[in-house]
Amino acid sequence: ADDEYKSNYNASGNAFILKENGELESAVVAIDRALGYEKVTVTKPQSVRFSNGGSLNIGRISAKKPGLYCVYSPEKEFLGVGEILPDAEEMTARKVLPRGV
Repeated sequence: ADDEYKSNYNASGNAFILKENGELESAVVAIDRALGYEKVTVTKPQSVRFSNGGSLNIGRISAKKPGLYCVYSPEKEFLGVGEILPDAEEMTARKVLPRGV
C-alpha cells in the first residue's frame, strides 16, 4: 500500500520526486517569503510587545498604509503578520509565531 501511495504521489510530481532527486530543500520556501507581504522591522521593545500580541502605534513604525505586513525584529527574526486597517492608528498582531523555536 505504501508503494502504491508513493507511486500516486510521484505521478502528481510532488515531494517524493524532489526527495528522490535530492531537491527537496530547494523547494522549501520560508513562510515570510511565501506570504509576499511588505516588510516592517520594529525596535527591540516593539518586537517584545508584538510577540506578546500587542498592537504597535503606526506613528512609531515605518509602515503607514493599510494592509498586511511581515513583522521583523531588529535581528531580522520573522515575528509574524501585522495588519493596519484603514483609518487605524495601530498595527494589530494578526498572527504571532512562537519565538526561539
